[in-house]
Amino acid sequence: MNRKIHYLILGLFCVVATLLAVGGTIAFGVGELFKPVIMMETYFNESVQGLDIGSPVKYRGVQVGKVEKITFVDEFYYTDKRYVMVRIALYETALGRDTGIREGTDRNTFITETLKKETEYGLRVRLTSQGLTGVAYLEADYLNPIYFKPLEIDWQPKAFYVPSAPSVISQLSNSAEAVFRELDSIELEKISKNFDQLLVTYKILADDMTPTIKEFEKSLKEVPEAVSEFRKFMYKLNSLLSTQENNVEETLGNLRVLTSNIKDLSSDAKKYPAQLFFGKPPERTQMEKAAA
Repeated sequence: MNRKIHYLILGLFCVVATLLAVGGTIAFGVGELFKPVIMMETYFNESVQGLDIGSPVKYRGVQVGKVEKITFVDEFYYTDKRYVMVRIALYETALGRDTGIREGTDRNTFITETLKKETEYGLRVRLTSQGLTGVAYLEADYLNPIYFKPLEIDWQPKAFYVPSAPSVISQLSNSAEAVFRELDSIELEKISKNFDQLLVTYKILADDMTPTIKEFEKSLKEVPEAVSEFRKFMYKLNSLLSTQENNVEETLGNLRVLTSNIKDLSSDAKKYPAQLFFGKPPERTQMEKAAA
């Protein structure tokens, strides 16, 4: 009897716990279901592998919405572009204010103007992978609008529109492809041939320069000997000048006297040219004597 009562209590406990769990799930689900949202859409010109319906939309790590639909744009719009369209249920609180109770402002007009302004500031949505699991989510953030321009579209979006930006993986992949294309465009074979020719030219130049280098090395070895000989010469010259200093002074004095005599002789020759040849001045004429 006691065992039956024990099983009955255990059964009631399991039923109550199950009912509470189901009720809590329904309560939270209903709250999430009736949470006011803004239907928004964006377009990607890349693969959205890993993104599923229900994937979160985050802004700086905080969930601000979720993915509602993933398809191609030509399912809703007449276009030749093969973009991927992602419909997003964005929580109204993500805009930072209650858009439903603003007095004197139409709700759709306010949302349109707000998203347009934020888009001009650089608001973009891009695909982000969560670790190494391959699970992806959408990240909303502000990027430089000069470098991350919106995709070209030729239709009028039916929902509120926020441009997308390439994912980080896509940017790395595009950069790597650009590098490989540049490498392919480089004529490596031609560069290799030019390099081989350069090596041959360098070898020929090195062979031609070898004798010159040897002669230069030989000359460098002879420099100390030449310097030593020059020093000996200067020492002998200095000694000679020191011993002949008196004779040099006497010779310089004689040269001064000789120079003075030559100067006087030149002056007399200018005044009495005949004296230079006859040794005395010419005799005066009768007219010079009468005048005297």
